[in-house]
Order: sequence, then C-alpha cells, then structure tokens
Amino acid sequence: MAAVTGLAPLTLNLIVPSLPSLSIHFEISYASAQLAISSFIISMAIGQIFIGPLSDAYGRRSILMYGIIIFLIGTLICSFSTTIEMLIVGRFIQAFGGVAGVVLGRAIIRDVYSREKSASALGYVTSVMVIAPMIAPPVGGFLEDTFGWTSIFYLMFFVGLILLINIFLNLAETKT
Repeated sequence: MAAVTGLAPLTLNLIVPSLPSLSIHFEISYASAQLAISSFIISMAIGQIFIGPLSDAYGRRSILMYGIIIFLIGTLICSFSTTIEMLIVGRFIQAFGGVAGVVLGRAIIRDVYSREKSASALGYVTSVMVIAPMIAPPVGGFLEDTFGWTSIFYLMFFVGLILLINIFLNLAETKT
C-alpha cells in the first residue's frame, strides 16, 4: 500500500528537473512547461473527489486497478508526446489514475487493520508520501541527464505495471 500511495507524489515530482529540457524540446517558455505540473495537481484534486465514492460503490480493489490502468495510459501518452498539449493531457490522465493510490491506500489500511494497527500502517504510508517527493527530483534529474526526459515516463510505466500486477495477484477486495 505504501508504494501505491507514493506513486502520485513520486510521479508529480520526477518531472521537475526536466522542465528546462521540455521548454527546449517543445520550443515553449519555461512557464508553459510548468503546465505539465499544474495539470497533474489539478487532476489529482479532481480525481480525489470521485475515487472515494466510486470505491464505496464498486469496491476498493477494482477501482485501484482501474486507477493504475488509467495511470499507465496517461504515462504512455506522456512518453510518446510530440506536443506540449499532448504532454499536458497525458499528465492530467496520469494523475487522475495515480490519485487512486493516494486515496485508496489509506482506505484499504483502515478496512484491513484494527484501529491500533492501522495507526502504525498509516504512519508508514505517510512516511513514504513524505520521502517520495524528496527522492523524485534527484532520480528524475539523473534519468533526464542520462537518458532524456522521456525516460522518466518509461520508469513510471514500469513501476505502474509492477504495482498493477502486484495488486492483481496479492490484494483481495477489502470493502465489506
């Protein structure tokens, strides 16, 4: 659950070191390149409104899996972007799916653990949410310098795919 919860904060911040490269690649201003971050944040805010009620109605596991699939689709769009508009739309889609982990990671913990154990598990998840944005810029900078800005999205696709497989194989429905 910690990895799923940290997916969106990690993805949000991985791209930060690549903003200058994006502005050069797409021949746009640095301010326009920052829309790749803004669209992600806006989508996370919008997505949180829908994820909770959907998971209450249809179950946590299925909504989490659909969220990761949407994240993967957005990540593919980002990795093959030929315009800044395409990248911004891809980031919006990516965040809309990725926010499922932020919302449902905590809900699943509350579903599975007693009150005492859930406090400990939530502390662990919160630690990941604090650490992910701290390690993301250096990792993103290394990837961008070594392999180019699209490598960030290849990494996130791989991580998302591993999480999806893990959820499929190891997570039972928790909402009763």
